[in-house]
Amino acid sequence: MNKMSLICVIAAIPIYASASGQKDEETVFCQGVDDSTIVLELWKPSKSGVAQHCLQASFSAEMMACAPHGGWGLGSDNDMTELVGLTNDWNTAHNHEAGKVIASAGKRGVHFIAHAGKGIASNLIYRWKFAFERSSGRATWYENDGSKIAYYCEVSR
Repeated sequence: MNKMSLICVIAAIPIYASASGQKDEETVFCQGVDDSTIVLELWKPSKSGVAQHCLQASFSAEMMACAPHGGWGLGSDNDMTELVGLTNDWNTAHNHEAGKVIASAGKRGVHFIAHAGKGIASNLIYRWKFAFERSSGRATWYENDGSKIAYYCEVSR
């Protein structure tokens, strides 16, 4: 490798690292109007080396819903009481019959959506959704029966 090629490769390393989408870890604490709490751990390192987003709700002590960014967390049962796997492969997620959660975090907000069942679209059973809007600090927990709970959230790094 000549000197100019080596300089280009070294110069590109910081660009590639920032383009990878990896963010700094952050924690979001949310307080509900019903006095429940939700804690989000974003960009949390996992044993596999893939950053994940996790949600823990005070009203369901057994549930720890985690997923890689834009991927799925696979649960041991419909209620996600135990995380048994992480995947970014849609086929693996859709073949998983128990609970599954997808998560994404960005500049505007954070979203978690949980389903159960095998397959896609109408074959899945919608379980719950959580959406946090960064600009206002507001969030909402949506249940499968149509009910919802409002939250106010604060970000901590």
